[in-house]
Amino acid sequence: MIKKIALFLCFLLLFSCKHKQGSGGSGEVNQKRVYIKKMSVTSEAVNLEDWKVTIPYTSRALGKNDFNVVLSESNVSFSISPLPLKIGAGGNAKIVVTSTKLSQEIEVSMRKNEHTVNFKKPETGYLSVLDEENKTIATGATVSDATLLTLQANPPTDALVVDYYKINGKKRFWGKGTTTIEVKEDLNIEVFFIEKHRFSFVSVIDEHLTISKDKWLDYLDWEDYPDIHVEPFAMGRTEVPYPVWKEIRDWAKTKGYYFTNEGQNGSHYVSSQDSKPFDENDGKLYPAVKMNQLDMWAWCNASVDYMNEKHKNEEDYVPLTYVYKFHKNGEPLKDARVDFPVFSSPVPADTGLKFQKVIDFVNSITIDRKATGYRLPTRFEWIVAGRGGDPNAPAWEYRFPGSNNLDDVTFYHVKGSTELQTLHPICSKKPNTLGLYDIVGNADEWIDTRSKSDPLRMEVIGNSSCDDVSTFGKYDWYQEGATGVPNPWGGAGQFGGGTYGYAPTGFRLAFSLK
Repeated sequence: MIKKIALFLCFLLLFSCKHKQGSGGSGEVNQKRVYIKKMSVTSEAVNLEDWKVTIPYTSRALGKNDFNVVLSESNVSFSISPLPLKIGAGGNAKIVVTSTKLSQEIEVSMRKNEHTVNFKKPETGYLSVLDEENKTIATGATVSDATLLTLQANPPTDALVVDYYKINGKKRFWGKGTTTIEVKEDLNIEVFFIEKHRFSFVSVIDEHLTISKDKWLDYLDWEDYPDIHVEPFAMGRTEVPYPVWKEIRDWAKTKGYYFTNEGQNGSHYVSSQDSKPFDENDGKLYPAVKMNQLDMWAWCNASVDYMNEKHKNEEDYVPLTYVYKFHKNGEPLKDARVDFPVFSSPVPADTGLKFQKVIDFVNSITIDRKATGYRLPTRFEWIVAGRGGDPNAPAWEYRFPGSNNLDDVTFYHVKGSTELQTLHPICSKKPNTLGLYDIVGNADEWIDTRSKSDPLRMEVIGNSSCDDVSTFGKYDWYQEGATGVPNPWGGAGQFGGGTYGYAPTGFRLAFSLK
């Protein structure tokens, strides 16, 4: 009897709970939560993580039209209070966005109406700062908020280029001799120069870039890429020169790094079938070639260690982080040695096993492009840089990087001529509009994009000065696998690297901007 009473009471309790849910709470349970998807104040985006925004100075009060709010539900109304909102120069205030089941507080800060601009002139070379009327301003000058300043810097000699500007302690505008900056705060500006061939970079894009299909129709497989998305990055002004490769390689060997190939100083053909490097003591800077992809990856990681060691005692130096790491433990790639199979006749019995080990090793490495260290560019980064960085600029439509004339930008081979194929010193020809040299010609270049035709192969792009002039057709220079041998290990055995008639292949550096 007691059991029956207990069961009956449980049943009544369960029925009561369900009844309450069904009658009084169904609307609340099924109703979707409304949230803010996007918001801006006077066109400045609100940070949806800390719910703060800083806006340009204005003397007027803010009204509803100054706020743009996008909710998760388009048919839901909302209110903003208090309005009108008056904020003093350099001050802040809070507003609340209210809607169905939503009450979000946002802090709005207003910049000062005037800012002080200080800049330090370099010991050699010069730096000038111009206002919107193209007038030179003196260091310590006061300018209005939102003023657009032009920075102009010239190195003392042609052997040097602008390395970067340091704006309030942060490195920006890599490789830009002339650039502009909007004044949003007090500014402290410095400029630094560097040798053209030593870790010299150019900022290609400084914010996320979306390239629409109509700007990509000249790419052979554009159908596969309706829109191209590229994140901010900088790219090497030149192909990596052999002396720089050698310096880092030799240093790395003392720090636990290992390479399959030593690399060589450029290449010139001594017969129709074979090539040799140039004398390392001839005083000219040739691209480093005859390394495989794994060698380059390990070398990039070694360059991170090299720079961190070199600059570790600098007060505001931020250590670089590795790009090429192992999936399993996150450790950096330091040992590029792999037992590559050598194909011959008859085929050795262990060829298949060795080949699989190579494949497994390559696939065990991840490329972390959110890291800050050096790496190879992707296919689309390389193409965007080669075409000038701006899809809306005239340079994007040039036949070749920076020019419509092939002779302006590269040397090439003419089939049937008595001259043998050869590479040339870097920077021998005209750069493109960004100041990048040898984008087309000189060495072929490895990039960090796997070939669509074979996912185990990395792409080679850009044509080589050893190629016949007929291969330099319009747009051919940036198509997949333009020339060269797109294997992850070009440089070992028969896999490319300057022997068996293949043009030597090198690379240039890139790094992600944050």
